[in-house]
Amino acid sequence: MIIADSLFFIPCLLPDPRRERKEEFFRLLSDAIVFCVKKLRVELPSWADNFLLPKEQALLEEQSALSARLEALEHEREVLSKYKRVLVGDGDALVDDTINLLTNGLKLKIHAADNFREDISILDENGQLAVLGEIKGKSGGVKREYINQADSHRERAKLPEDFPTLLIINTHTRNTRTLQEKDQEIPSEQVKHAVKMNVLVLRTLDLLNLLALVQKGRVTTADILELLRSNAGWLRIIGDKIQIQKEG
Repeated sequence: MIIADSLFFIPCLLPDPRRERKEEFFRLLSDAIVFCVKKLRVELPSWADNFLLPKEQALLEEQSALSARLEALEHEREVLSKYKRVLVGDGDALVDDTINLLTNGLKLKIHAADNFREDISILDENGQLAVLGEIKGKSGGVKREYINQADSHRERAKLPEDFPTLLIINTHTRNTRTLQEKDQEIPSEQVKHAVKMNVLVLRTLDLLNLLALVQKGRVTTADILELLRSNAGWLRIIGDKIQIQKEG
């Protein structure tokens, strides 16, 4: 039998099949269960429950503090989980998620272009342009044309050929089932072409690993800015080590 939120399992003999006997059986059984429930459950009225014992008050305060802490932890986890969206997005969503990671995660100063959503400017500590950036999400790997587009972005901005330019690219956005499948190397010829065009390629996977190094205290925002404006090729993170590959 079920009463309120309680289940009762009662071993007994089957009642006499005659109607009056069955009715009597269930009436007696119901009365017995209701009596049992009343003995087991004594609910306090609200006015009585307002009387708090000292230990009860301490427990309530501890419970409230733990609830607030849990809520804060859940919010922090949501913030961190949002950074990982750079591994799966493309288009405007990828641009927004990447800018969020650069600004709130790596603490870089970013200015996003109004006319070209994929174009960003990374500013130095004085608010001056330090690195020109382009963000892309592609179903395959890094191709020559993507590096050329970053170079064209620099030319469009009327900057010299040696001005630091960054290509942030989310590779293999489709049909990826594991991190191992996501972590595919950039072809050697594309790395060499990036060096030739003075473009630094940074996969979003490496960008996320860079954030991990920041959270471990291995690198600072100033270190990252210097890396971005002083190198060309492929900025790759392996474990806790930062590598600038120029040969692939």
